[in-house]
Order: sequence, then structure tokens, then C-alpha cells
Amino acid sequence: MIDASGVEAIFKNRFPDVTIKNISNGPADTWIIKTEFKGGSKSFYLLSDSSHFIEGDVYSVFGSQDLQPEEVKTNTKAQDLEQQFLAKVKAKRSELNNENNNSNVLKSPSHPFKLPELNSVLTSEDKGKFYERTKELEYIEIGDKSAPLIHVFFDFNCSGCRQAKKVLKKFADNGDLRIRYIPVGVITKESAIKAAYSLIPASNDDRNILLNHFVQPGTADELIKSKAPKTEVLRALKEVNKANKVFMFTPKKLTPTFTFELDGEVVIANLTSEKSIQNLVDRLRK
Repeated sequence: MIDASGVEAIFKNRFPDVTIKNISNGPADTWIIKTEFKGGSKSFYLLSDSSHFIEGDVYSVFGSQDLQPEEVKTNTKAQDLEQQFLAKVKAKRSELNNENNNSNVLKSPSHPFKLPELNSVLTSEDKGKFYERTKELEYIEIGDKSAPLIHVFFDFNCSGCRQAKKVLKKFADNGDLRIRYIPVGVITKESAIKAAYSLIPASNDDRNILLNHFVQPGTADELIKSKAPKTEVLRALKEVNKANKVFMFTPKKLTPTFTFELDGEVVIANLTSEKSIQNLVDRLRK
């Protein structure tokens, strides 16, 4: 079972720009999250599966009274603001459902390159801008500093990522590759929590320890032995959300996603097998 701090972490990862005013227990093992967004108020219910939210009010089947939390007081036109907020959330939900992914994003990032679903073959300029934003993200690095550099968007709950990591370690240990893993949370709610905890330490050595720890089987609750300060978790979740947004511009939106420069051109590819990664190393070493 999660506690209020866990509820806050899940909510902030899904809705990073919404201010939480209060969290309390609700009916039927739900959690009530009272929020404020651009001056307006809104209530959410996190269901017992810890994966789905309901917006608005909950009603008793007995009809004696509505099960409603107190609304946050505001001096603005709350109804208009709520409608604007709902429209944005519903539009994004529809977009994410159509793309069949679990990325935790509230509003579209304002990137200057084209959406892959509108342009399945990104131009060289688009890929260059994507790569520049990738280099700005938080990462966990392994390998020799003089080796060719690749970036890998990595989800801790992705079996293909774990498989690729084993192969990549061999090439890193041999001095053939320098890898920057970029933790994302795009498969389950567990992914985002694990990703955030892996980025809390400032030291790359400490991050490497957590990288190896969180690829183990187990839930976040099972693998997190002691809770980090809430401010650190929220800061790290913000970094994960940035990575999620950049990852959304990859053509296939599958992890692991490799991106690197080859002969002056940015390459974006999904690789897992030892043969495909060996081919990558051979091309980078030419």
C-alpha cells in the first residue's frame, strides 16, 4: 500500500504543473487529491490500483449525500478555468491512448521539431534538435571517456532494456562504448519512481549503484529500502518528466531507444540483441 507521499509522487509525475493543496483518504480505498491550477480548483481521486485517476466528484449509492472534498477557495472564475484544464487533460489523454504508451505528460512540450506521428522519417534538422535536447537530460554514465558515446532511453520495467544493458556492459568494459543511460518512466507507475530514485544522487558512481539495483526484479516498494526526502524525490521526478517529454519524439516510442552521432548524422534506433549492438560498435569504430 502506498502512503500520502507516494500518492503525491505518482500525481506530480502525471500532472507536474498542478499544485497539490491537500491529500486525504477517500471512499473505497481511494485517495483524494485537492489541487489548484492557474487559480482554479479541482479534485482528483486516485483509484486503489494506484494507476488511474478520476476527476470531479464521487457520489454515494445511498443518495444521502455526495462524497465531495472541500473545494479550494479562489477569487477567479473557477468554472471557466476548470473547463480549460479538463480540455487540456482530455486532449492529452486521447493523444497518449492513440499512441499506445504510458508516458506521464500533462501538456505538450514546445519543441521546434516535427512530431514523429506526423513525419515518420525525421529530417536531419529534426534529429539534430532532438539530439541536442537529449544531451541536456540527466543520465547515468558507464564506459571509457575516450570511447564513442551513445545515449540510451532506459525504462527499469522494460525487459528489452535489461537485456540490452547486459550486452552494453560487455562493450563498455572492453572500452568500445561510452553509454549514457537516460532513465524514463513510460511503461508503468513503477518505472517513474525507480527512474527518479536512480537520479537522486549527484555522484555518477552512486547513480551506477542504483542503476544496477533497480534493474533487479521487484516493485519499487520492495527495492526502495529507505525513503528519500520528498523534495529530492519531486526534483528527480521533474527530471524524469523532462526525459519522458523528449522520448515522446522518438519515432517508435519503444525502449530501449539508442541515439548517437554517426558520420555527422544523428541516428535513432531500437536495439536489444548482441548482434545489432555489435554492428553499432563496428560502425562507430570505423
